[in-house]
Amino acid sequence: MEFRHATYRPAPRWHRLRRRVRLFRSVHLNLIGWAAIAVLCLAGAGVGYAGCRLGGAPVAPGIVGGALAVLAGLVIVDRRRWARLTSTPSGRSEG
Repeated sequence: MEFRHATYRPAPRWHRLRRRVRLFRSVHLNLIGWAAIAVLCLAGAGVGYAGCRLGGAPVAPGIVGGALAVLAGLVIVDRRRWARLTSTPSGRSEG
């Protein structure tokens, strides 16, 4: 009897890149989660805008900087949370 096996086919390059690059590691966001992040970034942009208007600085860098500061803070919190996750070979987490 002859058995046929599936041949090895590596994943396409874009698929491998998409799997490696993830903004958040410990959460899988749905539409509501991404909307919450967008609202937080808009709030950070508003704070940056207000700070630049009060300080007399150019407004555009303040808006971008405020939004990026919020996003960077969220990523840092997520990476710290990811680092705290522990797993054992049996699959149960300890802690």
